[in-house]
Amino acid sequence: MRLRTCVVLAAMLAAYYLLPSHPSDALPLLRGIGSVLILAGLAVLFVRQIKAQARASEDTTVRLESLFYLVSLTVFVFAFTYYALARSQPGQFAGLSTRTDALYFTVTTMATVGFGDVHAAGQVARGLVTVNMIFNVVFVGVFASVLAARVRRAVERRRSARG
Repeated sequence: MRLRTCVVLAAMLAAYYLLPSHPSDALPLLRGIGSVLILAGLAVLFVRQIKAQARASEDTTVRLESLFYLVSLTVFVFAFTYYALARSQPGQFAGLSTRTDALYFTVTTMATVGFGDVHAAGQVARGLVTVNMIFNVVFVGVFASVLAARVRRAVERRRSARG
């Protein structure tokens, strides 16, 4: 994994745990400044990634890196949304009381494991989880397409090198 990818992942994780999730949260100055800096840094990195994606139309490494960023961001956005919903409407989720619970639930949902210890109980939560599952299906299709294109190009290069 590239250093930039590790930095982006660390920034997303920091933002996830630092950002206030409820309007009643006290927002100390340091936490507020840290949150703004992390979000600004992520915005800059994502704009750079979009530009790199546009420049490297044939570079599947850039595409895979972009997919990794998309999935990572999606995990953190869904986890944050689940946590905020669980705090504002406690009956929406069973077993979800911390940010780590929300991150765990999101990853088990995206990995289609679903242990059942944390689950959507209310209608709003079930709707959000349904959106998450639809995203998973679409993402798997896109990922498979990118991977197939990469394999196809490798096979074509080998064939052209032979003869």
